[in-house]
Amino acid sequence: MDREPPEPAPTIRDRQTALIDAERLTMQTVQTALSLIGFGFTINAFFDDHSGAGVAARRLGLGMLTLGMVFLALAVWNQVRYRRALARRFKDLPRTGDAMPFSASASMTAGVVLLLLGFFGFVSIMVRAAY
Repeated sequence: MDREPPEPAPTIRDRQTALIDAERLTMQTVQTALSLIGFGFTINAFFDDHSGAGVAARRLGLGMLTLGMVFLALAVWNQVRYRRALARRFKDLPRTGDAMPFSASASMTAGVVLLLLGFFGFVSIMVRAAY
């Protein structure tokens, strides 16, 4: 009878570690997405002034901007999903200030704000291209 030992009960420290790991992953994804969005704007703005590059540069810039927005949307969605899973996993632990059932983190808030700015930038580039 080879039985595996039971998994130890989760502790408050386990919850804090999991929250910090989730926050770090979201911050890294937001950083990468922000770089892509910034490069997309820069490429579009630089080659917009030099009319020789035109459509290809605009497509490259819009592609990078779109890829950055997709990364941001996935990061925010993943953070929400992961935090809900953590809330279910650690539901039996006593509540502390760091572990609300669901709370928006700083990186998630930054991701949503940057996603909105990226969307408005995308619309701005498209409107500008139409005229």
